[in-house]
Formats: sequence, structure tokens, C-alpha cells
Amino acid sequence: MVYVIFLIIVSSITGFLITYLLSSKYFILERSGYGVATGLGLYTWIVYLFSLMWGLQLKGIFFSALLLVVFCTVILTVQWSSFKGKILSEVIETKNNFLLNKTSYFAHIAVFSFFYHDILVSFFQNDHLEKRRHVYWPPQ
Repeated sequence: MVYVIFLIIVSSITGFLITYLLSSKYFILERSGYGVATGLGLYTWIVYLFSLMWGLQLKGIFFSALLLVVFCTVILTVQWSSFKGKILSEVIETKNNFLLNKTSYFAHIAVFSFFYHDILVSFFQNDHLEKRRHVYWPPQ
């Protein structure tokens, strides 16, 4: 479980950094969203290439994660000063926009939470728990 969380964080950071390298027109929240999708897609592609060589084994998964960590480290050591300035300016700009338009942000969060809750309920409403050969279903 810890490895999976570490993998998602590293993939997300990698994708976030790739969005800074490829395009400068996005806001930080858009970069976060695009970065997660890009990073996880990149990790999946790297695992696929390693699995073509070795089969889908644990060493391919570990080597692809190691490759992402090395990639992040190289990018951060080379361009940390420019990334730091861009990230700080975008965070300050987002914070100032939030302080000016609190009701708009809270409305967006409320709508997102409502739909996210509906999605989670539709996925997990038929989930069950099994203990000692007894199956417990959630109340309908």
C-alpha cells in the first residue's frame, strides 16, 4: 500500500513537471490535473515497455518507478530555480483569486463534492463484507 501511494505521488510529480516543460499557459490547478493524468500515463507506458522485455514482473514495476524518480531528480536539479519562481507566483495568484472570489470557489467545491459522492456511491453501493463465511450486505 505504501509503495502504491509512493508510486502515485512520484507519477503525479513527474507529470506536473512535464507540464511545466511542455506548456506555460496553464494555471497551477490545471497543471495538477493534467500532471496526474500525464504522469500515470507515462508510468503505465514505461511499465509496458519493461514488461515487453521481462514480462510483467515486479522488477519491471520497480525499475519503471526508479526511472521516474531519476527523471524527476534530473529535472529538479537542472531547472529548480525557474520552477520555484513559477510555482510560487502561480500559488500566490491562485490564493489572491480565492480570497477575492470565495463564494465561486465554494460553489465549485460543493458541485464537485456532490457529483463525486454520487460516483462513489454508485461504485460501492453493492460492496459487501465477508467474515467467517457470512456475507454482510449494506442496507438498501
